[in-house]
Amino acid sequence: MFGLTPLRLFPRNVSLFAAARVNSKIPTMVSPMASLMNSRNTSLFHSSTQTRLGKEFHNPEAISDLLDVPVLPQSKSAVTEETLFRMVSFSLVPILGVSFFYGPQPINDLLLGIVFPIHAYFGVTSSIVDYVPRRRFPKLNLLFTWMLNIGTLLALYGCWVINTTDVGLTAFAQRVWRAKDQKKIE
Repeated sequence: MFGLTPLRLFPRNVSLFAAARVNSKIPTMVSPMASLMNSRNTSLFHSSTQTRLGKEFHNPEAISDLLDVPVLPQSKSAVTEETLFRMVSFSLVPILGVSFFYGPQPINDLLLGIVFPIHAYFGVTSSIVDYVPRRRFPKLNLLFTWMLNIGTLLALYGCWVINTTDVGLTAFAQRVWRAKDQKKIE
């Protein structure tokens, strides 16, 4: 866009006299661009034609059912849900740490049986919201959401059964992890 003359920097299509007429003084060697930037003639820096690439898009509100444009929440429910998701995620760190370092503990297994299915619920919910949006696939979104709700309740019930009638989640995970090393009893 800019050509370099022996002493000064000027646009290629503007002569020295045209720049002097616009700014009424010749740019000095100290700041050749400063005087051009201070000039009131903006045609030095802009082209007269606008170049558009691709198709022109219409108003997205007119075709909002075809686009997946996120809608801002009307209440604080999205902020509350995000805060709850972070709290559940951060609470898994000490719970899993106690499970790894201290082994099976009844209180820790109870917390793990509650927090881990809720954490999985939030993670799968975000996948459903992202990949099966309610506006584009209302029936499929409803189906996946109810399948997730029922699956989460079954997971919570299964964790409760393992914790109350069996050895607990941590000991159960240790058994599953070491099942390959143990021989089958026939």
